[in-house]
Amino acid sequence: MLSILSVGSMGDIYSYGILLMEVFTRKKPTHEQLTEGMTLTHWVSKSFPGGVLDIVDINLLKKEKEDLSLKEQCFSSIMKLALECTRQTSEKRIDMENVVFRLHNIKAKIHEDARYAETKALLL
Repeated sequence: MLSILSVGSMGDIYSYGILLMEVFTRKKPTHEQLTEGMTLTHWVSKSFPGGVLDIVDINLLKKEKEDLSLKEQCFSSIMKLALECTRQTSEKRIDMENVVFRLHNIKAKIHEDARYAETKALLL
């Protein structure tokens, strides 16, 4: 019974990785831009890490007052996590406990960097 549960949870982790990619790229796995043989995971992986801003939904980049490098770091961290969730074999995928831990770390880093940017702006 335990092995059935772990196989199911690893499938859920894969699905969660795909969901992260869909949310941040605004592309479904069946999007017409993904040609034959090109999966959403492969498309993201090809653009990672240097071209992450090229694949992220443009609507997430619109606010002019926010630091683009901070956004790029955030999106890179999330896409890296998504790719770790969607590794080919379930044994190589990150487990959900570590997914949650990493998401908390990403959130903390964003808040820390935002506070630093606000403080820096006040001093200038």
